[in-house]
Amino acid sequence: MDLQYLKLLWERINDTIIWQMFCQQRHLIKRLCMRQPHRPLSACNPSSVISVLKQINSDPFKIAIWTDATGIVDVGDILCRDCKTGEVLFLEVKDGEVNDDIHRTLKTSACPWTVQDFLNRRGKKGGEQMMRVIEQMKLNSQVSSFLRKEKGFDPSAGCEVEIMDMTAIPERDWDLELNQVLRASEAEDGALVCVDDTLWLFAKTRTSESVSAVEQEFAKRVEQLHHPTASKWMKEYQKGDSFPSILSLQQWVSYVQSRPLFCRDLAVEDMVSILKGKKHVMMFFDWSAFAHSLSQLGVTLEWSSQKQGRREKSKPRYDRFLLVGDRMPILKCGDVTMHLGDSRLLRIFFDGIRPSSLAAHLKQAFELLPQRFDNKSG
Repeated sequence: MDLQYLKLLWERINDTIIWQMFCQQRHLIKRLCMRQPHRPLSACNPSSVISVLKQINSDPFKIAIWTDATGIVDVGDILCRDCKTGEVLFLEVKDGEVNDDIHRTLKTSACPWTVQDFLNRRGKKGGEQMMRVIEQMKLNSQVSSFLRKEKGFDPSAGCEVEIMDMTAIPERDWDLELNQVLRASEAEDGALVCVDDTLWLFAKTRTSESVSAVEQEFAKRVEQLHHPTASKWMKEYQKGDSFPSILSLQQWVSYVQSRPLFCRDLAVEDMVSILKGKKHVMMFFDWSAFAHSLSQLGVTLEWSSQKQGRREKSKPRYDRFLLVGDRMPILKCGDVTMHLGDSRLLRIFFDGIRPSSLAAHLKQAFELLPQRFDNKSG
């Protein structure tokens, strides 16, 4: 294992604690991620942060995490949850004479004359530092408010958002099939399983083959089945697409908004073998089969032109819709149209949600959207 992979893995272990703190509610956890670049921990005031962490965690009813040591949390220096009240706090740990002065100034209600007095004493650099502190406090307040109300301004999206209640349809996972293919691969030279006729899984254990070699074997196995649509979609990948045609389950460490592998219903031995690369699990998504599942629910899956898809690729990475083979999948139900984002497939690949469950949730989203607009107009 290289050092970068181990660093990502350590951060995702800490992310697992965050997921448990929020009862694995993905719609809340994703609001903590602003996709900010991470600094080395040595540059993140470690001595002071660790001291505050020890103090908070000495209370058995509180849990605090150093946010810079996680992959998903970009808010505050410390995330703290009070298990008695359920309150979530984002704490800033600031050291130094200037930061102490800023804290005192803001604590005295930040009247114009107190701020001016601060600027006279600390100059331009002090003023810039004060603005950074104020921006951090504003972000912390916005995220805390959104987590509490589940509506309002969402800094992670940069707009007003209201969470839809999707709990009427339970989420079903494919952990059973994952365990089945892992067990089968121990007795065979690689095993193949398909979930909901849409998500293909290929597992190989006790192998020293490279990931690319296992991918090629997976593609060859599917091709030998002469499946009417699967082989076609394996060949659709274009450079710059949201995901490659075949993904390895081990890649979950690179997708910080995905559910940690440690939250899946897997034996510890299997988790460790997957993380070490001793067991390979490959995944592939059949869009034609998914379109059929959607059509049975009254939802139509259409595709943009490749010209529209390439135009979408020119946008910043996280502002794009989902791209497959230089095209965007577009859903239609009645008069409502919906584009898909990357997170939909992430939920299947790494959160472990069944394709049939995602299809049911998308149908429910179509039903809820007109109701929300009607309520607002009324």
